[in-house]
Amino acid sequence: MNSMFKLAAASILVLGIQGLAVAKPIDPTANRVEAFVPANPNAPAPAVQLTSGFEPGEGFAPGYIGGQAGWTTFAASSAQPVINATSPIAGAQDLQIAGDGTISAGTNTGAFSPDLGPQNVTDPSSLSVDIRITATGGADYDVVPQAPSQSFLSARVKFGFLGTIQILDDTGGGLAFVDTGINWPVNTTFNLRIELDPVANTLDYYINNALIYSSVAGVFAGTQMEQVVLISDNFQAGEVGEFDNVVLDTNAGAGVPFTPPAELPFLGNLGLLLAGLLLAGAGLMAIRR
Repeated sequence: MNSMFKLAAASILVLGIQGLAVAKPIDPTANRVEAFVPANPNAPAPAVQLTSGFEPGEGFAPGYIGGQAGWTTFAASSAQPVINATSPIAGAQDLQIAGDGTISAGTNTGAFSPDLGPQNVTDPSSLSVDIRITATGGADYDVVPQAPSQSFLSARVKFGFLGTIQILDDTGGGLAFVDTGINWPVNTTFNLRIELDPVANTLDYYINNALIYSSVAGVFAGTQMEQVVLISDNFQAGEVGEFDNVVLDTNAGAGVPFTPPAELPFLGNLGLLLAGLLLAGAGLMAIRR
């Protein structure tokens, strides 16, 4: 293999679509830890939680999202993303990112939520968002919670154009996307949840409440989630990415780590009988004869 071919192989991904080879450059921001910056940043609006269903009652109307209810966008596009009222994920509207034909493929488009401002850096935080991507073979779609006050992103999940779910992590060779081995369901709504605990140094990722990945590096950049960015690389091939029911929770002031619901142990009949007798003996349980 000559050096020119090696360079080409290292810099593009090739996908065959209807017999045509489509070259796609590798994401140039793949190993960045710096926070993304919108075209017109708003001043932080201090709060401990952000919820957005992109509904009319929240101040959203169909059309370009830039400037609506504190949401901003990348500078490259003044057309995408949009508030979509046609077959939304839930309710009357959702956020949709389609292709922008006025700018080149590979140019980031997307939406920035309001910035919640600096939070207690020892408190855990979480992000939940419902997602639907209508087909493979087009754009990559990324979900990026970040901490603008620290100038760092906090996590990054890429829903790749081949159907893969990739997560930014450092497994020993520097920051890079790690293929989870899990594919996102095509044209089907699913939920992404990310939980970050700076004290425990954990960063966990869930799809439909099932843990799919835990960060090897732990918390590798931002220690809090103050804002979420929903991104497309503008390689759409007719499909769209839709996002809804965004919940960003900083858990500020609580200082309580994320704890999954405890499972009750299986006691068996004898164990239940003994437990009942103990409770009755303590006056905590009345036994009806």
